[in-house]
Amino acid sequence: MVDPSEAGPVLAALKETGWRLKHILNTHHHHDHIGGNNALKQATGAHIAGPEKDRHRIPDLETGLSEGAVYSVGTRKLRVLEVPGHTSGHIALVFDEDEAGVQRRHAVLARLRAGRSAFAPSAYRAPILRSADGRSRCLASATVASTS
Repeated sequence: MVDPSEAGPVLAALKETGWRLKHILNTHHHHDHIGGNNALKQATGAHIAGPEKDRHRIPDLETGLSEGAVYSVGTRKLRVLEVPGHTSGHIALVFDEDEAGVQRRHAVLARLRAGRSAFAPSAYRAPILRSADGRSRCLASATVASTS
């Protein structure tokens, strides 16, 4: 589960499908992305992972993720990119290979150039946008999903 704002709908979907929640992944610390963490962890025992830079802002964070880290979800590997902009600790999670081993990047990304920068005074916005431009150019052609 990525960025659960609340537990109720997730728990209902788990019950309906019979699926089991093992991982809760947070891309940043805002409440609309972590609000369901605690209740989901209590109900399912799922492991909470998210940005190391937001460790002090995400209650019950068990695994802090930083640039270049790899996090396993089943047999799939997610590579971590730090993408500050919306928040200073924002991360993106990238699947580098599909089941056939074909190199394709399926990314769960924050919109790198859209939205507001919640932390940066204007003096810091230019470097953030330059960083976002570089990241979005290298991933944009293969991105199949993005979050807002």
